Amino acid sequence: MNKTVLPTRLPTRLQWNVTPAQLNALYKASGESGRAGPRDTLCGVFAGDELICGARLLKYGRCWLLRNLCTHPQYRRQGHASHLLQALIATPSHQPLVTLPLPHLNDFYQRHGFRVMDMESNTMDTGLHTLWRQSRRRHKGIQVMQWSGGGWPAA
Repeated sequence: MNKTVLPTRLPTRLQWNVTPAQLNALYKASGESGRAGPRDTLCGVFAGDELICGARLLKYGRCWLLRNLCTHPQYRRQGHASHLLQALIATPSHQPLVTLPLPHLNDFYQRHGFRVMDMESNTMDTGLHTLWRQSRRRHKGIQVMQWSGGGWPAA
């Protein structure tokens, strides 16, 4: 898989062949509840052999769903999540990239070109509507956001 060196204070590289065990260890160390599975598309930022930032992508109907973008606590606020997100949206695509960020992360995603979708009038996949409704039960104010520049790789 291609490796891209990302410009940060710490020498890092982007990898698309992250294992579920690596990403789940990052989630655990970060106190996140997300869990990567064998069917997820996983990517991450490594410093040496350590995964310091990662995310999972799931094919969800007619779109790709970005889930659990996470940075290890000791590497936060250094731009790693921004670099990973920029690498994701720079990948050519024919399908939308959507996410359901926690409300306190909406500004972060909007800075990267994501826009809030009007789910009440949207014709997006019904499964995404169901996921959105389920997520709203756990997190008040959660919204579906779509990258306004297009999508992510076709499956």
